[in-house]
Amino acid sequence: MKQGEAANFAFIEPMKALRVQELPVGDWLYELKFDGYRALAFKAGKEVRLISRNRTNFDNDYPLLIDALKSLTAKQATIDGEIAALDDKGRSSFQLLQSYGKAKKTPLVYYAFELLFLDGADLRARPLVERRKLLARLLKKAPDHIRLSEELQAPRKSS
Repeated sequence: MKQGEAANFAFIEPMKALRVQELPVGDWLYELKFDGYRALAFKAGKEVRLISRNRTNFDNDYPLLIDALKSLTAKQATIDGEIAALDDKGRSSFQLLQSYGKAKKTPLVYYAFELLFLDGADLRARPLVERRKLLARLLKKAPDHIRLSEELQAPRKSS
């Protein structure tokens, strides 16, 4: 077995969002919560898998995303993200996603927000800022169906 090979398609329990009344102040990174399906994307060579947080295989449901993920330049990668269908205003819509199989004209996007493994390297212990830079670099020339989840400005401490 090659270095990092076991991680290629090994399921990793995703972290879940935590609901709070007020955003914490300080050195935090914020992103939008998309109304879609959380999914891990596993790429090994030209083989790609999309697996939900409940371990449902999405490979046959979203071939458009599978093909887009195959085009990434990495030989091996594990990405955490959200599958979303977009309405006519560009907002994620769970209702549109649920009916995607019937209406494939709906714009479909995989919003990537975390890079866990890259070309055999386990990145999980590295700082989030570093992992996001690597993810941004990986997605720089990706098809439009694969997008980096944008960061939102965090509240700053008042002096």
